[in-house]
Parts: sequence; structure tokens; C-alpha cells
Amino acid sequence: MQIPFHRYSFNEEEIEAVKKVLQSGWITTGKECSSFEEELAEYKKSLLAVGLNSGTSALFLLLSALNLQRGDEVITTPLTFAATANVVLHHGAKLVFADINPNTLNIDVQSIKEKTTSKTKAIIVVHVAGHPCDMKPIMEWANQHEIALIEDCAHAIEATYEHQPIGTFGLGGAFSFYANKNITTAEGGMMISNHTQYEKLWRSLRNHGFDLEPVKRQENNSFKQYDIVFPGYKMNMNDIVAAIGRVQLSKIDDFHQKRKNIVQKYLDFFKNFPYLKPVMPLSNSESAWHLMIVKNETSKSRSEILNFLIENGIQPSIHFKPIYEFSYYKKIGFQASDYPNCESIKEKIFSLPLYPSLKDEELDYIFKVLIDIFQ
Repeated sequence: MQIPFHRYSFNEEEIEAVKKVLQSGWITTGKECSSFEEELAEYKKSLLAVGLNSGTSALFLLLSALNLQRGDEVITTPLTFAATANVVLHHGAKLVFADINPNTLNIDVQSIKEKTTSKTKAIIVVHVAGHPCDMKPIMEWANQHEIALIEDCAHAIEATYEHQPIGTFGLGGAFSFYANKNITTAEGGMMISNHTQYEKLWRSLRNHGFDLEPVKRQENNSFKQYDIVFPGYKMNMNDIVAAIGRVQLSKIDDFHQKRKNIVQKYLDFFKNFPYLKPVMPLSNSESAWHLMIVKNETSKSRSEILNFLIENGIQPSIHFKPIYEFSYYKKIGFQASDYPNCESIKEKIFSLPLYPSLKDEELDYIFKVLIDIFQ
């Protein structure tokens, strides 16, 4: 049996949605994108959403509202995808890593406090695996010190913390629709925010700094010359992507329920399997369950376990290699010894397949192979 780490869930609805756009005469940022933005904003209970070409762009644009200067500091976690850190450097700010909580893998509140200085302008939290960070004490600290709070929600589109949607706590939230995310448009992303004073800036920056959206320049069979009001970027979402996203969003509750059903089967298995321990969300939160991350609690090496899975047709993954271990980040001075919690866990964690179309017989096979590893 061959079980990939991820399968996306498309059917005729996504195909028809794309076909409709291709036949419409308008394929770039237009009405489909606007509708997708409105629908996601409603789903997340947010005042605005801006469609983009990636979750990375969403993080970048959120930081753009802060007018960061060289020497300003932004705190985030080292246990995340590199994009979270890269966007800080793109803005010329100083990147500061706080350590993680080894139980949740999310950023540690006490470490945030220890890393905060008078130059700290923003904190970017990452909801790893779709499990929300402990937002209440983080928000209290950020508000007390007048620090902007940005949420990397790439894993967490369905998640809530104390019944509040993830992505709505601070300045805004960044979502990814990459191929392996809970809903996907192949590539794409979106940012949400309740800070409407920045909407004009964000919409302009995503498309070269135009003062008018492309579709607005050709309304009523007219032509309006655009102005460049900011030195912008090329980050806009197109209507083909948005059409897929709208269909995927309409299925999100069904996808989430299927993921939770699969998660429960994993958890039932691990109750009687002492060798691996699943990473669990906080009790006051609802996880998006983007990933099934487990900790190796045995003397076997992670490499040995992963190789056995791969040899038996099961594709695992690692979330994540700490950013400070990558060559560029070593070169600019980050040292592993500064993050003891992350160091203590980094070689123990790996991710097992989790997606709505994962079948019972595939799960049973995964369980069988896991048992074989430790026999």
C-alpha cells in the first residue's frame, strides 16, 4: 500500500468553477476574488480580507502597516516554515526568536517576555499544526507594551481560541492555500484584519501600488488611467484561484469534520501505544488539525522510524527543522544553544498523514506498520 503524506480534495465542482472563469473573459483579480474575500471575512468574523498570491505575501503586507525601520525588532518562533522569518528580514527589521513550549510546539509566553525590548515592534505567533497559541497572555503582554500582534494562520483556518476565530486577535491573520493546506487553491493566500484603516494600503501594495483595482479601471466599458501611490509589489490573487477557493471554502466544515474523525482514530490508537505521543491542542481551543505531529518517546532514532515508514509505502514529514539550523540563519548569527526547549524536541517530532480522504484501511495499515516498527 502506498500512502502519500497529503492528498488534496477536488472534484467536478472545482473544475466547473475554473471553467466558468476561463469562459468569462476576466481571469485576473476581479469579482471572483472579491466574493472569495467577502466569504472568508464572513467565515472568520473579520471586517476585511485581502486575496493574495500566497500566505507569505499576507505576512509581508501585515508587517507593511507597521512602517518598520532598521533596528526595529520582531519576535517569532524558530519552529515554523522559513517564510515567517524571511518576511521580517525583507522589511529590514531585526529578527528575534523566542523559544517554544515543548508540549505544544507553539511559541512560549515567558520566552516572549524575556526577548521583548524597547525596540520590539511586533510579535508573529504561529499556530503550529492548527493548534492555537495561548493567545490571552500573549495579547495581554502585547497590549501592555504597545506591540503589534500578527498571526501566522497557515495551519489554522478553522481554529478558535476561547471561541474566538484564530486570525482576529491582533493586527491581522495570514492564511495559506498552498497545495497541502486544509483548503487549497494550489497556490494562494489571504490576510484578514479588523483594522480597516490599512485596507487601502494593503490593496494598493498587493498590485504594484495602483490606486485602482484592475477591474475598477474598466467598469462600464470605460478606461481609467491608474496612478501609482505606493512602490508596490506583485502579490494579488487572480479569479481562477479565487474560484477554486470559494468552492473549497464551501466544503470547509465537511473537511474539518472528516479530519477530526480521523484524528480521533489516531488518538484511540495512541492511547494503547506508548511509543509515540501526539501533540495536542490547548483545552480552551478548537484545533484546525492541519497536522498529526507525534513525539518519539523511545530510544529508537527518528531517522530509523521514518525510514521504516517510507520503506513500507507511508510518507511522513517533519514540522519543522528549526529555522536557526538553516545555513543562512547560522551565517547571520543564530545559535541553537539559545533555544533549549526547541533543541530538546527537534529530533523527536514528525508528522503522519492526515487529510479528509484518508481511508480506514489506510489508517489501519499505518497503525500496523507503526506496531511493526517497535516490535
